[in-house]
Amino acid sequence: MLEARRPGSDEGILAWVAHHRWCARVYAAVADTDPDCNAQAAAWARIERREARTLEDNLIDLVQAYLC
Repeated sequence: MLEARRPGSDEGILAWVAHHRWCARVYAAVADTDPDCNAQAAAWARIERREARTLEDNLIDLVQAYLC
């Protein structure tokens, strides 16, 4: 099982985006190199990328709401 590094609770939302992108890269690398875990690792890579996009979209919405 992969153990991902987790940003501390004092870190901002950009640290969480970076964390999810890092996890996606790790899972994608596992999917490319380990045929036994290919489908599961590829699925987790997609989940992590989606989570990063969601956080980015939420941050954009928050900034736009603050500026308006």
